[in-house]
Amino acid sequence: MFNFGNRDIIIQNANWEHANDLVSGDIRIHNGRIIEIRDKIKVDQKAIPVNVQNNFIYPGLINAHDHLEMNLYPRLGESFYPNYVAWANAIYRPKESPIREIEKVNIADRLLWGGLKNLVSGVTTVIHHNPWNRAFSSEKFPVKVLKKMTWAHSLKLGKNVGRAFPKDSVTPFVIHAAEGIDEIAASEISILHKKKLLAKNTVLVHGAGLAKEDIELIRQAGAAMVWGPASNLFMFDRTAPIDKIKRVIPLALGTDSTLTGSPTLLDEMHAAVQSRLATIPETYAMVSYDAETIFRLESTAIQ
Repeated sequence: MFNFGNRDIIIQNANWEHANDLVSGDIRIHNGRIIEIRDKIKVDQKAIPVNVQNNFIYPGLINAHDHLEMNLYPRLGESFYPNYVAWANAIYRPKESPIREIEKVNIADRLLWGGLKNLVSGVTTVIHHNPWNRAFSSEKFPVKVLKKMTWAHSLKLGKNVGRAFPKDSVTPFVIHAAEGIDEIAASEISILHKKKLLAKNTVLVHGAGLAKEDIELIRQAGAAMVWGPASNLFMFDRTAPIDKIKRVIPLALGTDSTLTGSPTLLDEMHAAVQSRLATIPETYAMVSYDAETIFRLESTAIQ
């Protein structure tokens, strides 16, 4: 974060969207927060003007699913897989390149790289699907990482999945589910339901193997979902039926890591639109307003 001392920043001649309308004007920022919006703001000696020349300005984007320490990897895997377990078994060769070299890199440095990857694409908040690291608490870490959440990798690769489920009904619980196209993936939503792990604070990631009855179970539970089209198409040549899901289930967008997903969230947004399963406004909502609601984040919308 740049330190401008006590000086305000005034963004001039900006355009932004508000309630589906196009708005333009100047924005005053003090200590990292918007404190004034007008058609024109007078610039005094204590302010720094930044003329954006009628470009659009957006709040920081939200990457709803990333494994921050895994973004040094290239995509690994050579063909389509029936499920995430088959993919993991095929690619995990810790004594071979590139895994051997990458896992020797300090975890803090790998996490920092993942944070920077997100920042350069306009992301300011990341939902990290792995253990919390003290590096995230540093003011120097490039992005905000959500701390108030619990997680399990998946039913097959997670440990003590039931114990990870929060005791309250507010804290988000994030888990990979229906990540594949075979009977293993197809069975996971009903298993989560039977284990009472499908609730209004459950956030399911991927869902490539969702059937009509799974979507109904998720809807009835009030759970939400994170979509990663690039990762799904790479691993399974199929993605979740978003055209049906988006009508009844809260939906956010995530990159996964570069092991399978997009290089940045902007690339993932492009993949979402290119799939023709989501429109541009729907995709933007997934990385802003809808993600805020799902993860109970402070609103970043320009009022």
